[in-house]
Amino acid sequence: MKANSFCFLQSIDSEKLAKDYWDKNLKNIYPFFLPENRDLPAVVCSASPEFLLKPVCEKLCVDKVIGTQMDPKTGYIKGKNCKNAEKAARISKELPDYSFYCAYSDSLKHDKPILELGERAFLAKKGKIKEIHINRI
Repeated sequence: MKANSFCFLQSIDSEKLAKDYWDKNLKNIYPFFLPENRDLPAVVCSASPEFLLKPVCEKLCVDKVIGTQMDPKTGYIKGKNCKNAEKAARISKELPDYSFYCAYSDSLKHDKPILELGERAFLAKKGKIKEIHINRI
């Protein structure tokens, strides 16, 4: 379904549009995530295609970007859509020796597996951040 939704990529320069989007919208990033406000490495894991995230992650000096691996010219998805439990599986596979102090998400429903990876978990919604306690399995 996701690949079909992105079939329009064949007719646009998606990487340039992603860069232009983040040039205009970088101001909407939560301040805690700006490089000058963090002293630990940052990892971004999202269901969004990696090519959409890379421009902003480069600007924010993110150490690792993990997302849906999609061809920016065709919309073809290589591997699994990076959502729900797949996010935690990809993090474990790509960063096997990492431990996470803080984990942030805007959705407890979809991101509980990655929130469980952090010693502390936070929900970020509507410009506010709230620490939450996760019932770990």
